[in-house]
Amino acid sequence: MTGYIRVENPANKGNRNPVARKPLTPAQQLAYEFRKGWPDTGCKESPKCLTCPLPECVEDQPTENEVRRRRNAEIRAMRESGAGIQTIADEYKLSERAIHRIVAKK
Repeated sequence: MTGYIRVENPANKGNRNPVARKPLTPAQQLAYEFRKGWPDTGCKESPKCLTCPLPECVEDQPTENEVRRRRNAEIRAMRESGAGIQTIADEYKLSERAIHRIVAKK
C-alpha cells in the first residue's frame, strides 16, 4: 500500500486541480500505517510484534548481504592501508584467493 502527499504546484494555477501528488517517504508511509491502524502481523518468531519475547527485533538485524558488503568494505580498507593478503585472510578466516577477489571487485 502506498500513499501520497498533496503538493501545491504553482505552474498548475490555471488548471482545475492545482494539486499534484508525490509518493510518501518510508518514514511518512510508516506513520500513515500507524495512524490508519497498522496490522500487527508479527513475524516467524512471534505472532504479534507488541508481545514478542525477543530482546531485539529479527527484522532489524542486518541481512547476509549487508554483513558481507560491510565485511568486504573493511577488507578493501585494510588492503588500501597496506595490510598484507595473508594477514587479512587470517583475520577474516578466508582464503587468500577470496581476499584477492574481494579487493579486485571495487
